[in-house]
Amino acid sequence: MIEAYLKLNQQGSILDLGCGYGNVAIILSKILNQQVTGVDINSRAVSLAIENNSINSTACNFLVSDGFQQLNQQFDTILFNPPIHAGKDMYYPLFQKSYNQLNEGGQLLVVMRKSHGLKSAISFCESLFKTIEIVHKNKGYFVFKCSK
Repeated sequence: MIEAYLKLNQQGSILDLGCGYGNVAIILSKILNQQVTGVDINSRAVSLAIENNSINSTACNFLVSDGFQQLNQQFDTILFNPPIHAGKDMYYPLFQKSYNQLNEGGQLLVVMRKSHGLKSAISFCESLFKTIEIVHKNKGYFVFKCSK
């Protein structure tokens, strides 16, 4: 995900949706020297992300949030590693909500394994976004970009 984002040479605000303990947000914040926001529904994961942010002296803002509920801003980029095992009923709505949370011209980057429903996820996102393209592949993992 990080490599794919950096390869695109994008700028602007970034949200790590489902940030876990914050590794993606923290690494991007360090590399780009900018604030990155991360949200996760798991309060323990967010506590660890906050601790990791402090240890690494990065400019990240981590929040406990069920999807976008605690956010009142839009982003230029949303990074998303969907919780595949939770099922499509849980993460497909987050694709749709991501569209609404993006600035005009913004992008959603999604990482998925081909064997975990990549084709159907891309088909679903094609109904929401202007363009979809695969921007990175590595060992069965694909990163696709959905542009608003």
